[in-house]
Amino acid sequence: MKCNARFYYNTTLATCVKCRNDISGCLECTSSTICSKCDPGYFVGNVSSCVLCDSILSGCSKCSSASVCLECKSTFYIYSDNSCRDCKLAMPGCSHCINGSACQSCYHGYFLNTSSLCQTCTSITGCLSCISSTLCQYCETSYFLGSDNICYPCSVL
Repeated sequence: MKCNARFYYNTTLATCVKCRNDISGCLECTSSTICSKCDPGYFVGNVSSCVLCDSILSGCSKCSSASVCLECKSTFYIYSDNSCRDCKLAMPGCSHCINGSACQSCYHGYFLNTSSLCQTCTSITGCLSCISSTLCQYCETSYFLGSDNICYPCSVL
């Protein structure tokens, strides 16, 4: 007999019985203490319990074992050894990346260039966040953003 998620079939009682609540992340169990399938973000550990992927593989949101990450959190990418690497360590200023050499979005103070890398906005005076190497999006305090996307000192008024 097939039972619903978080239940197992007890042959002695001839009915479906709920898995123990203290098996964190357990989706399917074969007895009250043995987990056979875990929720996403967990894997079945060596004592038939569920282990949180991120607790073993830093930055991992979905894994199949303690050494194989299948999906990383948004600020990480899957490296060739099936671990997760932090985008900002591989590419300064990168907040979300595809891999270790292509960024999708940048932190404030950076912009995404045509090579999918983040460049700083430091070349634009008074700029806090930019959309290109010459156009600003937000200005620092004591500057205002002109209609031409350039920051002007407030003393110009």
